[in-house]
Amino acid sequence: MHRADQGDLSPEQEEQVGRTLLALEERMTELCERYGLTMADLNLDLGPLGSLLPQN
Repeated sequence: MHRADQGDLSPEQEEQVGRTLLALEERMTELCERYGLTMADLNLDLGPLGSLLPQN
């Protein structure tokens, strides 16, 4: 993500990052449904950095 923010990725690399993140989100949703979890169940408190996932 840092490289994307810095503009160091080619358009093809940006597209690949986007596809990968979408696939990850889909897989996480499938796993949550399979095991009866919510994204809140997976959230971690990172102390002074806040939570891993956004609070909805």
